Amino acid sequence: MTKPIKKASTLKEVYFSFDPVRYLSTKEELEKLYVDRNSHIREQVMLSLDSDLELQRPVHLLFTGHRGSGKSTEINKLCSELDDKFFIVKVSFSNRPDVDYVDVLLKAAMALFKTATDVDVIKKAPAQIFEALWDDVSKFIETKLFGYTISSEEYSIMTSVSAKVNFLATEFEAKFETEPQSRRDFKAKSEKLLAEIIDKINLLSERIRTNYRHPVLFIFEDADKIDLKNAKEIFYQHSNTLVNIRASAIYVIDISLRYNPDFNATKASFSEFLCLPNIKLLTKDNQAVNANRALLEKIIECRAKSHLFADDAKQLLITASGGLIRSLISLIQSAASRAIIEKSELINKAQVEHAMNRQKGDFIAMLESKDYPLLFNRHEDKQLTSDNDTQTLLQSLALLEYENGELWCDVHPIIWPEVQKRAPQVP
Repeated sequence: MTKPIKKASTLKEVYFSFDPVRYLSTKEELEKLYVDRNSHIREQVMLSLDSDLELQRPVHLLFTGHRGSGKSTEINKLCSELDDKFFIVKVSFSNRPDVDYVDVLLKAAMALFKTATDVDVIKKAPAQIFEALWDDVSKFIETKLFGYTISSEEYSIMTSVSAKVNFLATEFEAKFETEPQSRRDFKAKSEKLLAEIIDKINLLSERIRTNYRHPVLFIFEDADKIDLKNAKEIFYQHSNTLVNIRASAIYVIDISLRYNPDFNATKASFSEFLCLPNIKLLTKDNQAVNANRALLEKIIECRAKSHLFADDAKQLLITASGGLIRSLISLIQSAASRAIIEKSELINKAQVEHAMNRQKGDFIAMLESKDYPLLFNRHEDKQLTSDNDTQTLLQSLALLEYENGELWCDVHPIIWPEVQKRAPQVP
């Protein structure tokens, strides 16, 4: 089991607490380490969801932001605040390149079946209330999706219908994720059964609302990790199918989807579109935003004791991050690694500069020679455009998007000195 993220008292603890591939997820982590960034995103989501709570009118939201901007943490914080109001069902996707809209609905159905048949959930409402429904769901999975009778000894001795549904959903997911041929077979059947799958989701969602007094809220927490080509097909071509689910849903999508002429039509199918902005350290006209520097400093101090950083090192880390949370965390981990190797008592400025050079090297490895003049121009005019080259730079994080009344962009501070060297001739 992964140890929880906690406030670091040593450099080694800094190394583990500032892990760029982890985010705050447990109740304890969120209570102790979460810093409110004053983006009002959660308040906007809650306001939208009020129509489900008060009017029984489900909403479907699109939620995005840069990779590493803190979307997962914000979603987890939101879930912790809504847990007593909604029946939350999290839907995750692996990094398979073949995810399509059928996967999205199948994964939603199985996640709902598993969550609703969890032992702790069943204790809150007698399972017999759902017995006929669970019997129908188990037969549907076994006879129509699997297409054969399950012969597992573990399955055969189960007396509870809800336990059988949980087993079948778990078994289905395991085969779906690990056996390519089974996945192809399931998807071929499911496409023909899509209306019935949606009906099962809707019927169970309505029953949960009635019996648990909580409406269902699906969180598609990593739909932004779906291959971009597939994501475009899912959200541009099948948005009307997705919103046929009669339960509220939040789709965390790749920010690149918004920069396309087709996005306006997609957005119209959903209740609302929300974007978590990066934390700007400068305004568009290069004025310092000291409140946001203080915010990033607070994020550092919540995760590590202040004596572990030289002050100039901490300030350089903040500047070098460009306001991108994951960049800040990655730089701190890299600097902590260097400090440990050098047997330092704290992270100093030279170690931060070493971390910056490593991250700069990653950018240089990704960028092409044609990218440097484009980055120089974007630094000069701050203009966001929908052309492919600009979108590629946004995806690589060499170009960062900001907002203060209008959308604009700037070059990531880590790579900016290299841009100046490689594109000095650009007017």
